[in-house]
Amino acid sequence: MSHTFRMSYYEYARKHYRLREDAVFIDSHASSDLGGNMYYIARQILSGRYGRFQLYISVKDLENLPQNLQLLQRELPSARIKLVVQESAAKYYALAVSKYLFTDVQLSMFYVKRPGQVIVQTWHGTPLKKLGYSYVEDVAFTGGQKKSFIMADYNLFPNEYTMEHMIESYRLSDDLTGMILLNGYPRNAVFFDTAAAGRLRTQMELVNKRVYAYMPTWRGALSRSSNAVREQAAFLKELDRKLAEDQVFYVKLHRLVSQEIDFSEFKQIRQFPQDRETYEFLAAADCLITDYSSVMFDFLCTRKKIILYTYDREQYLKRQGTYIDIAELPFSQVDDLDGLIEEMAVTKQYDDSDAYNRFCPYDNEAAAQQLCDKVIWGSDACREVIPQQSKGRNTLLYGGNLHANINTQRFVHYLDQIQGTEDSYCVAYKNTDYFKYPIRLQAVVDAFDLQSVECFRGIIGNETLWRRRRQEKLFKADALNERVLRRLKKYYASVFEQQFYGNQFDRIISFPGTPLDLMELFLFADVREKIFYVDTKMMEDPRCAALMKYAEEQNYSVRECGDDIFFM
Repeated sequence: MSHTFRMSYYEYARKHYRLREDAVFIDSHASSDLGGNMYYIARQILSGRYGRFQLYISVKDLENLPQNLQLLQRELPSARIKLVVQESAAKYYALAVSKYLFTDVQLSMFYVKRPGQVIVQTWHGTPLKKLGYSYVEDVAFTGGQKKSFIMADYNLFPNEYTMEHMIESYRLSDDLTGMILLNGYPRNAVFFDTAAAGRLRTQMELVNKRVYAYMPTWRGALSRSSNAVREQAAFLKELDRKLAEDQVFYVKLHRLVSQEIDFSEFKQIRQFPQDRETYEFLAAADCLITDYSSVMFDFLCTRKKIILYTYDREQYLKRQGTYIDIAELPFSQVDDLDGLIEEMAVTKQYDDSDAYNRFCPYDNEAAAQQLCDKVIWGSDACREVIPQQSKGRNTLLYGGNLHANINTQRFVHYLDQIQGTEDSYCVAYKNTDYFKYPIRLQAVVDAFDLQSVECFRGIIGNETLWRRRRQEKLFKADALNERVLRRLKKYYASVFEQQFYGNQFDRIISFPGTPLDLMELFLFADVREKIFYVDTKMMEDPRCAALMKYAEEQNYSVRECGDDIFFM
């Protein structure tokens, strides 16, 4: 099924199918997993506490299902679980009719929220490494993630540290439309069930063993997969030779690495058990060994020993940066194999009280139930924080793709002039303009909000057959086709809401370099005041000239770009 047909079906489903009060949709890690929080939320939803729900889970394909999803199906064989393949018609049906939607990254870039739908964003960990607009290489993808926070009725954060840094890094200070919930992560609740951890150790014959869980960060972005496999295989082989008889070393590696390593060659090293959820098994470990992963903040709930094996600290962290200096964390830290062996041989020697109070203040054994009770029943089990709202006039700006040219210089100078004023400003950008050169977006300083216009194959919005046919007929000679225009205005109004959900703009200002599709989007948006700066090259295009003629007829301002924009 083509993208255009999918979008036509999705639009039809949103308009004509009723919202199902008993339907829940879950999308975890872009349909590639059923990650910790989502797994425990799914279990809670299917527990029977809230009635008999239909649970839709988005997957990449039906042949290679994530381990957690297989566990859920085995544990609850009679539950109403329906798997919907990513980008299938079934998935868009589920997006259209589900009352409740849960995600730990973002929903589909084409998702349009229906009145009555309830979205829950949990994210997927307390961050050490910088995210969002604080990590320049990811800006082409940041806008889509940001929209998932803006659309959410509930944004769950496990601590104030995470809340503050996510709001700062995604520039959400004036944008959130829903409620912030400060509560424990659903996946961390298992750490408080010490009886279950004891039973698991007995079942796995680990009662008299020292159990270590090794969960390193995936380094595929830094090196080729073949190098990662060789490095891990050599490390594990040397480590296995030095482990004591009562030491059992369980390893959780990225699947691209683990599938290439023959674990049968090791005496004391084993893979995480496939018949247990990761955190369920982790709760039974005596010690966690990791590096830069957020799992360290989760395992801190146990107050057990944590060792950070950071042999490549300088190389790894200089690429992305961190919110706090890793050296400030209380956990044991080593940078070579001998140091790791020495630390594994001794008990916990550090005080993690301050870190526990900072990173785990809300974690508890009922976190999953508390979240679902809040979302479905409206209970007051979670601490609520009301987001602040923007003050003053809210203006949307578009300054082109920020290539090094005179128009970009003028736009950046304009930003310098308005910085610090009482009004609020949001700078829009096309995500596709920054795949190759993301650093250009650093021209927009932290004082301004940022929001991407998400494009797919060069198309803004959910292109349908209806829109494609009418778009081709919009321009007639040197004017706009009035009959087509009336219909397209409604379409563009809905696309504008999709792209800038939750933002109430008082004014739009676009600068030279604005592509034709964005000119149309801004021109037909339901915003009272609009200013279009143009240059000679733009007006040589008869389509642009026709749009600007229409803009003037609607009493919008069309101005020739020059240094006068500095003094608005």
